[in-house]
Amino acid sequence: MARAFLFVLDSFGIGGAADAERYGDAGSNTFGHIARACAEGRADREGLRKGPLFVPNMLSLGLGHAAKTATGFSIDSGGEAQ
Repeated sequence: MARAFLFVLDSFGIGGAADAERYGDAGSNTFGHIARACAEGRADREGLRKGPLFVPNMLSLGLGHAAKTATGFSIDSGGEAQ
């Protein structure tokens, strides 16, 4: 049986609204900023996490494509910010 997944990405942090600048939110990309911080080692926490953002299931379901479409920001299957 075929399956379909529907993700509502409202407030997920991928890009900003068309009027974001009016509210001081120009350049919003929480997902991208988290991925970049992880890739640069700024999110490493001893005994908790280390290295690039690792969300393989979400990426396999299209999260990376949604981010690329909305912001131009890309994250590869290994979690590296591009």
